[in-house]
Amino acid sequence: MGVGSANLDQLTLLPQWKLSHYDVVVGVLSACNNHELRNVIRSMWLKHSLQHPALSQRVLVKFVIGARGCQVPVEDREDPYSCRLLNITNLVLNQEIEAFSLSEDTSSGLSEDRVVSVSFRVLYPIIITSLGVFYDASDGGFQRNITIKLCQADQDEVLFVARFSPPSCGVQVNKLWYKPVEQFILPESFEGTIVWESQDLQGLVSRNLHRVAVNDGGGVLRVLTAFLKKEQSPI
Repeated sequence: MGVGSANLDQLTLLPQWKLSHYDVVVGVLSACNNHELRNVIRSMWLKHSLQHPALSQRVLVKFVIGARGCQVPVEDREDPYSCRLLNITNLVLNQEIEAFSLSEDTSSGLSEDRVVSVSFRVLYPIIITSLGVFYDASDGGFQRNITIKLCQADQDEVLFVARFSPPSCGVQVNKLWYKPVEQFILPESFEGTIVWESQDLQGLVSRNLHRVAVNDGGGVLRVLTAFLKKEQSPI
């Protein structure tokens, strides 16, 4: 009697180990229709782990399989590991876009937040040309010390840094101040975080995040999260 792929996976999911202690438990995420890929794992490092006299007693490996597969083809997804449809509508090419903009009537005020960060994902290759910071200089010019960093997500590596200070405040466009950065391409599926950090004792000048307009260039990037982090002032 032949055993279909679905039945084989069901057998694999059944508890077939004795009650014992494992030092490491490995869960392998897999789509329900990726039977061939699971067989490759079974025939390679998983087979070695099961046959190894020490590893077989210390390491438990199980497949974690979804109830149903993703209906979006891999080539049409934002990334290979999600089921989100890549939605690029009116792609903006060969011109600069201002990713964040502020309306004139948006209220501002000095906050207690010394660090603000925004995470984003690149859906189509882009080049970051400059980093900017909001500051209303109507009271006598730029009077703050602020550092902006662009980091790769989940890594300590800083890709770009822009430092703003009274003697070096960059170029003002409305109430935003910009400084150019070294230009190189951020590839598709790149995930990064932009961090604004006040180097002064007081917090950043903030605006209502719900009133900030995001220009995604027709779908070339997507803002994931925005965080406000309160820090103690240095003594």
